[in-house]
Amino acid sequence: MTSLFTPIADELRSSVTPPLLTLALGESKDFVLLAGLLLIIFAGFTLLRKRHAKGPNNTARENLNRLKEEHGVRGDLESLMVDIEQLAKRLSSQLDAKVTEVEKVLAEADQRIAQLQPNAQKPTVTDRGSPPPSTAPQTTNPTPPPLPVDPLTQSVYDLADAGQD
Repeated sequence: MTSLFTPIADELRSSVTPPLLTLALGESKDFVLLAGLLLIIFAGFTLLRKRHAKGPNNTARENLNRLKEEHGVRGDLESLMVDIEQLAKRLSSQLDAKVTEVEKVLAEADQRIAQLQPNAQKPTVTDRGSPPPSTAPQTTNPTPPPLPVDPLTQSVYDLADAGQD
């Protein structure tokens, strides 16, 4: 069984083929078949690599379903964002109400403090039999001047001392 490619294969084998390949193939006439098979395998791997790089080849129905899912997720995210925005507005209004309430309580506390401070500075009437308060300087260690305190912090401490949390 002689092939049309036999003369070409013999010529290629004698001119191009290295000696080791000639020994491996021998004088077989299947060199062209082997070269074609290697070429087909190489082309197949190349196509597989290109197809794998592009990603899976989906059908139109699969692409449509995937797009519907993405649209559904987008819709879910949009509704979630609307819910979050509404929650933020509600929390903001609640915080504003609390701030207004705290400001009102602070104003009342400031009024009470103003009412109590003049009373504390007035001298109290003592009995005639009791000795007058001593005006001698005290020998104890003088207390350092108080550190500046934030008025808001001080009012919170005053309310806590009064038992109002």
